[in-house]
Amino acid sequence: MKVTPNLYIIHVSPYVIIIIVLYIHVFRLFAIAVGTSTSLNLFLPVCLKTQNYPMILIVRIFQGLAEGMLYPTCHGIWAKWAPPLERSRLATISFCGSYAGPVLGYALGGLLVEKYGAYGPLSPFYVSCFLNYIWLIEFYFSAHDTPSEWVLLQYRLYSHVGLNTWHP
Repeated sequence: MKVTPNLYIIHVSPYVIIIIVLYIHVFRLFAIAVGTSTSLNLFLPVCLKTQNYPMILIVRIFQGLAEGMLYPTCHGIWAKWAPPLERSRLATISFCGSYAGPVLGYALGGLLVEKYGAYGPLSPFYVSCFLNYIWLIEFYFSAHDTPSEWVLLQYRLYSHVGLNTWHP
């Protein structure tokens, strides 16, 4: 069987992501994927306005590559945070957000285009990027790789148990 280059990339890319996860914290890799996709999304209105269709295709391909890291990193996050018997249920719930987001985004985008015009200052591309950056900043500063790295959680557990001394 002859393996085409595209098929080779599809079969190898999950293993490359697993190797990357071994060296980079999972939540940081998740943030890098969201940040890369959001940053590339800023180029789409410019490409659409100048009708540079090959560039649109290139930007969308790189967005797909960046977003391809989201599902493996979600599994990596749930592997460290969820109890073993709850992981599949919680992963399924979190993956539902990837389908609910576009539904809400398309509805909001339609309203923005109708009210402000396709290339106005409140274009759907810019609004979604702005909201993604706000979420990304909040996620980056509040997320932790494992529960043991979350000092506030440890403090709450110690205070709930009733221990008098707490050392982070």
